[in-house]
Amino acid sequence: MSNTCPFQFKCRVYHPAVTPEVELIIEELLPGGHGLMVRGYRPVINTLAKGLDIRLSHRVTKILRRYNGVMVTVEDGRSFVADAAIIAVPLGVLKANTIKFEPKLPDWKEAAIADLGVGIENKIVLHFEKLARDIEKMSDEEAANFAYMQLKKILPDASDPIHFLVSHWGTDINSLGSYSYDMVGKPHDLYEKLRVPVDNLFFAGEATSVDFPGSVHGAFATGAMAAEDCRMRVLERYGELDLFEPVMGEEVMSIPIQISRL
Repeated sequence: MSNTCPFQFKCRVYHPAVTPEVELIIEELLPGGHGLMVRGYRPVINTLAKGLDIRLSHRVTKILRRYNGVMVTVEDGRSFVADAAIIAVPLGVLKANTIKFEPKLPDWKEAAIADLGVGIENKIVLHFEKLARDIEKMSDEEAANFAYMQLKKILPDASDPIHFLVSHWGTDINSLGSYSYDMVGKPHDLYEKLRVPVDNLFFAGEATSVDFPGSVHGAFATGAMAAEDCRMRVLERYGELDLFEPVMGEEVMSIPIQISRL
């Protein structure tokens, strides 16, 4: 069964000059349980990317922050200057220190990064013409064969797949993990600490979501909040905001997507 309905997000943001906390008033998601994206996430990504200047193959290696702006350096040595930056890389990338921060992040921020765990969950997709160990260390062909042999136990008459796809989130340099999680014996406020801005650096992603860590909607919600916080900070720099009064921004986004309920 499939149905088309909007993904809606609504939040209220208080300016960090008054309070570092971001209060999520409403986060309305699709009704029902888990589901599969019928056409994948491409429609969502394409909608969100409309009108944006997106640079592919620009892996960041260094972020230099100053009072009046930030400088972001990529692998080929090119640098980009801006008033502020939103850091939305996966937690695994932050833990691996593949991005050098100058000056380094505060101790409380580094502790939050270190104390949150990173889980790995991979998928093996087998494409059949007719339906009838450690994945991270396997080649795509070995992983597909492993999955196929398990399937043969369930469906002895299954034909050979004509194509296969395998994810390697744990070793992919752009992710280094699939999702964040609370580790035993660690503080319960790590998600909040990871989300709190550092000067003109703002943080987003599923690992900064208090209510929905490890989820796409958690990543989306924190991205929207970080963008609003960043916008307020830039406006503040040019003297258009009163620092001593809370500034509230409210936005509703609607993205049509098609969900197949499990």
